[in-house]
Amino acid sequence: MLILVWGLTWHGAGEYTGPLAMAQDHQGLDARVEQLEQQAVRDRGERLYRQACASCHGRSGDGQGPAAAGLHPRPHDFTTGLYKFRTTPMSAMPTDADLVRTIREGIPGTAMPAWKHLLSASQQMALAQYLKRFAADAFAPKAAPADAAPWPLPPAPADTPERIQRGRRVYEQLQCGQCHGLEGRGNGPLASHLRDAWNRPIKPAAFVRGIYKSGTMPEDLLRTIWTGLAGTPMPAWSGAISIEEGWDLVYYIRSLSKAKSFWQRIFVDTGEAYPGR
Repeated sequence: MLILVWGLTWHGAGEYTGPLAMAQDHQGLDARVEQLEQQAVRDRGERLYRQACASCHGRSGDGQGPAAAGLHPRPHDFTTGLYKFRTTPMSAMPTDADLVRTIREGIPGTAMPAWKHLLSASQQMALAQYLKRFAADAFAPKAAPADAAPWPLPPAPADTPERIQRGRRVYEQLQCGQCHGLEGRGNGPLASHLRDAWNRPIKPAAFVRGIYKSGTMPEDLLRTIWTGLAGTPMPAWSGAISIEEGWDLVYYIRSLSKAKSFWQRIFVDTGEAYPGR
């Protein structure tokens, strides 16, 4: 016997179709479509990774690709879940935008190129999504700490002589010269003793070169100062100085390379950073 009730059609044995059941069916279908779309993005990212990245970073993302031995610094090991260039706190994973920014802009002073002229925005995002699979547990939403939200980067203020002078005092206050040297030559007393998370020797940046791995803009430097570089001795200074002091420090660091000519910056002698070597 067929009983029609408003909006529901009973077929016996408790089965029916209607608005609720149809909505559930649509939800299930939407979820399945989303899964397929995500899988398509990952597949695309895997193809791109094998074509463009595996020779240095390795097929398994461990930084042990066939070209890795001849590179310094060594290619990044994605399996550790440690990322230097982030807008998030030191203990948190980078955002998708952070990963894409590094892919897009590259890392100046290293073998990591800028892919913005070779990969489209959608390809860059697909590659970023694929990179996360190498440290899937670390990128899982449940693994994110409560304070993992990205830091909203403020706009850069004007560069002034007064700001640079204040920045010098911040540089001295934070004892940046212990690693980077009093004149920013990368030759501080601790420079030859620094090691990264993989126990490999690591050189502090020589600011006189004017080459910054995090990017060329003042905002890029402030981001590094504020969030630190995970896996390296470079700490996050967000709890020690104010935003204004951070900007002062940024412009002082940038001023250290302006006093040099182009060729002086390229061939600057930083050998004293490692006495006896």
